[in-house]
Amino acid sequence: MRADVHSPSRLASLDALRGIAALAVVCFHYTTNLRLNYPEFRPSFELPHGHFGVELFFVVSGFVIFMSLARAKSVADFAVSRFARLFPAYWAAIFLTCATLATGGLADRSIGTADTLLNVTMLQEFFGRPHADGVYWTLSRELVFYLLMGSLLAWKRMHQNHALMALLLVVQALLSVWVRMAHPDVRNDETASLLLFPYIHLFAAGISLYGLHRNLDSRPDRLLLLGAITCEMLLPRPEGGNLGHLIVLASIAAVGLAAVGRMQWLAQRPLLWLGSISYALYLIHQNIGYWLIHRLTAHGVSLGQATACALLISLALAHLLRSRVEEPVQRAIKQWWKRRTANAAEN
Repeated sequence: MRADVHSPSRLASLDALRGIAALAVVCFHYTTNLRLNYPEFRPSFELPHGHFGVELFFVVSGFVIFMSLARAKSVADFAVSRFARLFPAYWAAIFLTCATLATGGLADRSIGTADTLLNVTMLQEFFGRPHADGVYWTLSRELVFYLLMGSLLAWKRMHQNHALMALLLVVQALLSVWVRMAHPDVRNDETASLLLFPYIHLFAAGISLYGLHRNLDSRPDRLLLLGAITCEMLLPRPEGGNLGHLIVLASIAAVGLAAVGRMQWLAQRPLLWLGSISYALYLIHQNIGYWLIHRLTAHGVSLGQATACALLISLALAHLLRSRVEEPVQRAIKQWWKRRTANAAEN
């Protein structure tokens, strides 16, 4: 049984899920994380598990990356596509964030010129240097995953992606058992995290769901999905416990239902708009939002009103970032690459 992979309505709900994930992360940062970092603030509302929106992002990323790989004719095609998707908005977000913090306040979140320039490469964490904004840590994991998938494409081994992901899931399962038994610090080790522990099962779940989207009878994808779910249940989640496992499993289920066209009721205009700006919103909201909340409350605005203002301004900035930078630059890069490859083919 094959799904219609060309039906945009079938996958519009994925964009809605991406929007929900971004909003959950923003609400977590503006409430629970704000209180944890700045104890003088006591929000009346909190979303302590909103950070699990990141896990939903990773599942969706695993799904979407294989759509990109299916369109790519070469490693260069794939690299240009990913560059156009990630970097223009990221560079604009770094500029806006650093320019905002340079006006004063939040000295604990400012970084030096050298670190700012290193952030432009998106490789800062590989050198042990700070991020221009705390949320950028997820981009390092995305880069490692892209490198992994790009390597399979370069070596013409895409047909072995299930075997590779299965092997990585076995490694993650063994590490999870090891952590549970005697080594809890590994759970938060940066090197292990950069090697995609404990996130590889989320990407694997997305990959398997894309395969099931293409062919519901795919036994390898069913087995890969089962392996990803098993790894989730083995994974220590001290920050969420059993509820954390349930949230992640619900996220995987939501992407799966969207993949087979059972979540089309989510494809409502506000959520689709939120999904369209989700990447920009994710990049722009944290430090600028904290800066706004500090500035507004210092001038007598209540915390609730300051938080609402920060949310609205972040949404507006994300919309501008998407419409004025991300979309036009991404389109220009892709058009340039298309012309370049066409000219190369003619010559």
